[in-house]
Amino acid sequence: MNIRTFKTLLNALFFGSFTGIILAVALAQFVPQFYTEWAGGLVCPGRVQYVIFKQTYLCYTSANDFFDLRDAMYWAVFKRVIFFTVPFGFLFVFGLMKLGAFLYQRREAAGF
Repeated sequence: MNIRTFKTLLNALFFGSFTGIILAVALAQFVPQFYTEWAGGLVCPGRVQYVIFKQTYLCYTSANDFFDLRDAMYWAVFKRVIFFTVPFGFLFVFGLMKLGAFLYQRREAAGF
């Protein structure tokens, strides 16, 4: 393996992982806001309800028993999407780097 291939793989691994983590954090932040029942169902055996005056989601397991779900929904979604977003980010960045190298070779071959 030459140094250029190693450098490409190292850059793709670093920037791809970084891209994947950013995607995972964004999904973990916004999925519970729009798909409350699904995200709440990951951590709550009861009913999920948004309480306006507390600005949070509560899980009601019985008539007088409830607990806060905000951080639990975030981490539940994050743990499920991180395994998909990091490889996706790596493949995306690696594909962009290979596409850039291919287009640069084509440009050099055309004499530009």
